[in-house]
Amino acid sequence: MAEITKEQIVEFKEEESQAKDAQDYIILAESISKTLDDNDWAKKLLEEAEKLAIDEDNPLDRYIDIAELAADNESLGNKDYAKEIYKKLEEYSEKTKLLKRINTSKSFWLKILGESIAKDNSLGDKVWAKELYQKAVELQIVEGSGAPSDPGAEYQDIGDWNGLAESISKSLGDNDWAKELFQKSIDLAEYTVDYCSIAESIMNSIGNIDYTTKVLQIAEQKSKDFNDYIILAENASKFISYESAINYYQLAISTAEQFLKKGLDYQECEFTEDSYFNYISNMFSSINAYIYSDNEDYLGKLKDNDSSLAKSLVNSMYGKLESILETKSDIVSTSNKNYAIQNISIGAFLNRDLIQKIVESSVPIEDKSDAKELREFISTSNLSNEDKKRIIELSLLKTK
Repeated sequence: MAEITKEQIVEFKEEESQAKDAQDYIILAESISKTLDDNDWAKKLLEEAEKLAIDEDNPLDRYIDIAELAADNESLGNKDYAKEIYKKLEEYSEKTKLLKRINTSKSFWLKILGESIAKDNSLGDKVWAKELYQKAVELQIVEGSGAPSDPGAEYQDIGDWNGLAESISKSLGDNDWAKELFQKSIDLAEYTVDYCSIAESIMNSIGNIDYTTKVLQIAEQKSKDFNDYIILAENASKFISYESAINYYQLAISTAEQFLKKGLDYQECEFTEDSYFNYISNMFSSINAYIYSDNEDYLGKLKDNDSSLAKSLVNSMYGKLESILETKSDIVSTSNKNYAIQNISIGAFLNRDLIQKIVESSVPIEDKSDAKELREFISTSNLSNEDKKRIIELSLLKTK
């Protein structure tokens, strides 16, 4: 360690005199521990942080920061002091007024506590952590997701069950127990988005593709709306396969076509060519984000066969937009046409001919704000400067 200077000590003392909240003391304690190797001084600062943490908006996070810094061998390495804080936090899980003030359930409090205690750079105490998780699960069943004594506090939130299952899998490596808790989420789920959130949690923890696929299959059975299939497609593109995702996008299109034929969506609300046009054009944004993103955290770059399927899907979507423009252009709002231009000027989807057809079908534009929006979309698109100039001139010439 480099030699400590008087100037450094004076500087740290000045920072201490200016500390105002728990976070200030925590940051300073870490710096003093690592720079001066003065863990006694650092501990006193953490004790000051403790006094302030209880009144903060998020006291649990601050106390966890204090305990983890105290326990970390690269900082104070004071496991006994950290254990004292964790015990205090376990007692605080019974403080109804505190939990109600910060709108936190007992179960959530204990889950976060268990996660921290189980960390290798904290106490690494899996036995104590498991005990806390067991309490958290029992309290989640009995008292629910709400803050204690709140009206309706006993409601069961799928996100909380997912959180418990995911946390137990990651902290304890107990995937069998995690599956039991994921099943509780599945039993509570009603909508496609519910099942997809469960599938994502499973992949983020257990990482079991077969189990994830099974959950998404249940989600497909529950799906009724165009957007349900879009959500399924996005999740399939993360974890299952691009081919599966493309199939879901095609199901979304088929669903929209059924709505259009009937003139009503699944909620019996009016569904017109304008609705259909908007649905199809918005799909480009989703496909760009989930099929063409090359996100290595998901499935990565498209392979040849998947690329061919994706291209076929995109071309069919171009055709559907063109068909509406040719037959029912007057029904499609200028605003939806403008957003379609924005969506089909993204990277791989750039289609100059279709953009020109949309502009031609839009003019003359009665509303000045629509005309301005159109020109903004064109000017920020991936079109060449020559194409931008030509299409903007076209809109200007024909606009009233």
